[in-house]
Amino acid sequence: MKISERLKEIASMVTTGNTVADIGTDHGYVPVYLCKNNISNHIIAMDINEGPLKIARQNIKRAELEDKVDIRQSAGFENIKPGEADTAIIAGMGGELIVRILSEHPEVVSKLKELILSPQSEINNVREYLSGTCHMIVNEKMILEDGKFYTIIKTENSGCGTKYSELEYNFGPVLIRKREPVFMDYLNMRLDKAEKILENIKSANSDPDRITEIEKEITEINKILNG
Repeated sequence: MKISERLKEIASMVTTGNTVADIGTDHGYVPVYLCKNNISNHIIAMDINEGPLKIARQNIKRAELEDKVDIRQSAGFENIKPGEADTAIIAGMGGELIVRILSEHPEVVSKLKELILSPQSEINNVREYLSGTCHMIVNEKMILEDGKFYTIIKTENSGCGTKYSELEYNFGPVLIRKREPVFMDYLNMRLDKAEKILENIKSANSDPDRITEIEKEITEINKILNG
């Protein structure tokens, strides 16, 4: 079974030997990959919709992994008990939805050893939410796939909240520190886009609040690029 580089990166962040809850498993690609690569021997694959779960069951049966993958229909963490999993993966959803899934069942999230999150939007809101929980950001990875940048966040249960600066909420504390090539390419892309928007807004003599917002973004990006 061939999976995307993004999903491989997500799977690679899982601590070997952990029991994994894959929230929004879709067709079960990640659970199969985790088992086949000896990363985890027990995965709880969950999705709110029965349609994807039907395909996931077929994929898991084809891979002969029925004894290692437990498939459940569940809205987020609804059908999992506290302490039943060590790692939770939530990927391919908007940041607002990820925050809602995490906040609906704090009794489960607080017992997880780690989270692997890959929000498709509102990533700053996810980081801000995490800062008020027991989960501390310990790793971040940005990849470019099919012309789109994706961010993957790994947390560990530290038992207490971790506050970040506004710059870190917006761009990622670990990404800023590691300064990896894909992240730097992303910053340059964002900078180029912001500068063009600013030029257009100024030439149209419109929306001073928007001008201030874009100028702040440009300042933040340059601060990281020149740091």
